[in-house]
Amino acid sequence: MSQNKRFRQSKDGYAFDENENFWRISKDKTINFSQPILNINKKTLDGFRKTLAIYAEKYSSYHVSHMYQQFQRLVISTNLEIINVPIILDWKNKLGKEHEWYLGALKGFLLSWHEYGYYGVDKSVVSLLESFTLSGNEKGKSVLMRCPYTGAFTENEILALMAELARLWREELISFETYAYIHLLQTTARRPIQIRHLKFEDLRKEISQGTWNYFLNIPSAKKRGILFRETFKKLAITEDLYLILLNFMEYQYKKLLSLVDETFISGYKMKLPVFIDWSCLKKNIKNRNFDLSLLDKDIIQLLH
Repeated sequence: MSQNKRFRQSKDGYAFDENENFWRISKDKTINFSQPILNINKKTLDGFRKTLAIYAEKYSSYHVSHMYQQFQRLVISTNLEIINVPIILDWKNKLGKEHEWYLGALKGFLLSWHEYGYYGVDKSVVSLLESFTLSGNEKGKSVLMRCPYTGAFTENEILALMAELARLWREELISFETYAYIHLLQTTARRPIQIRHLKFEDLRKEISQGTWNYFLNIPSAKKRGILFRETFKKLAITEDLYLILLNFMEYQYKKLLSLVDETFISGYKMKLPVFIDWSCLKKNIKNRNFDLSLLDKDIIQLLH
């Protein structure tokens, strides 16, 4: 593009040029500006880029991608060139009650756009949006079917599930990685993205009054303005889970040493992700070394 480069850094630590049409904002999320969006009024497009770039700096890659997709829906559905009151009313009418949550999802983004002071969303559009009471999206059936007090499974069902998991691992029908991941997911009830972001250094044990206590530092997720692995919550875990993870991390480390030199990686062992994306890592290894700055990003951490 002809514009000057303007580099930003996403919440997950990925650099991107605001004026380019392709942004990588996390390991698994990219923004690729489509032709319908590129065809809108140029000043409005510039305002959209700047607003979306701020969102990429502050919010999760999933939220940023969702805002982009909703704005693209608005553009395509209304043949939008500029954002004005008739365009918003037209889209709301086309969406109907069932899908008006699309506008509800985009409402906050458009209000932020105006608050940031960029061209594209004027006061009349803000007044209209603030006057709307919009329906929310339909909640997932999987959430509705869970008991809010006991969760998705009874205690006996959980015991049976974990016993079967252990049997499958003993008989080598599942990998150590699968065994550790499911055990961790079930025991901690944390989001997959939080588990994916765990590193060796997050597994802790402490002694208090002669008794060992075991913990995980769980990275925060879904917090606005929080960067990749910036804040944590200390979670008490059982000795069983501690030993499973400790052994699994040693298993991972030995596997890594078959690919890289120990003298190269030994000082960074505790910075390794618990769940490693081996195919991605192998692509970055040269002469049994790799760029250590990857350890500060989520690129070599496995997607689940």
